[in-house]
Amino acid sequence: MAGRDGSAANRRTLGVTFAASHAIHAVAIACFASMDPIAYAAATSLASYIFGGIGYAVIIAMTATSFDRTAKAIGARGFRILHVAGGYYLLFQFMVSFGKRIPGMPLYGLFLIPLVAVFALRMISMAAKQAPRAVQAG
Repeated sequence: MAGRDGSAANRRTLGVTFAASHAIHAVAIACFASMDPIAYAAATSLASYIFGGIGYAVIIAMTATSFDRTAKAIGARGFRILHVAGGYYLLFQFMVSFGKRIPGMPLYGLFLIPLVAVFALRMISMAAKQAPRAVQAG
């Protein structure tokens, strides 16, 4: 990690840990599918395969490019596009996934709150960066 600041190293660690947790989740999904195919079929849909599959592909791509050599291979612009767009895709996917469960399981609202807060803070940050600043005469 030569040349990387501490916050970049922390983001990398958080991202790789997130990927590891989703690898465990994928194994749990596979176990569910093999142990109870009928319940698994009832719990899934074409949409869950498509959007969940895209989510896993994004997680894999972001993880693969979280290391110096692979990040350099796709370039700073490619890295930024992948990680920003991928991060928003995953944020949106989790918001939809948790949000649709609230009617049947209201406690899922507790999982949605931090996601909405993160999204709101990102939007506020982006708006602040784009706001014109007054020039002071000196």
